[in-house]
Amino acid sequence: MTRLTSNAPTGTPDEPKRPGRPQDAALHEAIVKAALNTLADVGFERLSIEEVARRAGTAKTSIYRRWPTRDALVIDAVRQHLGAIAQNVSGPLANTLRADLIAHIERLTTVLSRERLRVLAGLLLAIRSNCELAGMIRAALVQTEVNAMRGILERAAVRGEITQTDFSPLLFHLVPGVLFTRLFVLDEPMDGTLVTQFVDEVLLPLVAGTLPGRRPRAGKRQPVRPQQPR
Repeated sequence: MTRLTSNAPTGTPDEPKRPGRPQDAALHEAIVKAALNTLADVGFERLSIEEVARRAGTAKTSIYRRWPTRDALVIDAVRQHLGAIAQNVSGPLANTLRADLIAHIERLTTVLSRERLRVLAGLLLAIRSNCELAGMIRAALVQTEVNAMRGILERAAVRGEITQTDFSPLLFHLVPGVLFTRLFVLDEPMDGTLVTQFVDEVLLPLVAGTLPGRRPRAGKRQPVRPQQPR
């Protein structure tokens, strides 16, 4: 077996490379990427260090030097994965409730790509028994979405577009639930037309009813009362 040697001018040939070097960082990234891809393909329960090492083009010992167990590797990889999602949920503020909601959902459709959703799907069974994974997902996805929606509603209340911000917790599950169903389960895009329709026909009626200045939908007429006989 070929032994790894260090390029450092001093030290024994078996001395491990120091963290932070470019080649070390590149290998770390390759392992994390391989772990996420494996997780998406086979799920948490069937993920093995052997398969991750094969995909990363490295030895199992290189992985175990960085993560003591398989679970530690997966948790670290998922933490980085979720962090990248959470950082991109918030964005520039709009000047109306409707525009805020549309912009927020459009950002989520970009952030929650099919590849990222496949990784999350690989964790669905694991989070029922792994409290750490479940807590990470709740904090990075569920709580991030709740905070974003609350911020949107609070800004709308300050502008006078709505009169309350105390809504059912189910309201904050609507957007990620619809996106997960549309993008992952149905494998169909959530284009701009559907986003606008979702906001106009589902979210706005729930949080604001008919907004001031908003026209009734075309094709709907007020019922005509029958004339009373004279």
